[in-house]
Amino acid sequence: MKAYSLIVIVGSMIALSITIMGLSMFIFGNTGDQRAGFITFSIGFIFFLGILLPSLFQNRRPISHKTTDYCCPQCGYNMRGLTEAKCPECGAVFTLDQLRLK
Repeated sequence: MKAYSLIVIVGSMIALSITIMGLSMFIFGNTGDQRAGFITFSIGFIFFLGILLPSLFQNRRPISHKTTDYCCPQCGYNMRGLTEAKCPECGAVFTLDQLRLK
């Protein structure tokens, strides 16, 4: 498991427990506890969202599509997509084996 994922999981659990504790103080406490509970709930909820939301919307690594670029042995022109065995840039004639060697 990656360290970042572990941090997100543990941080989210801590923030969620603070949120639940504040909510229970707000619901079941007396007047003084209700204010403290509301503040605790708010801090925990903001902390929870601050950890969880960036991890949900972070940029994931793009999927790498491994493509082989074949270049002209003489001029280095990219030969991908050509239908002829001739370089349109310099006019050199080649074989597929010559392109693979470069």
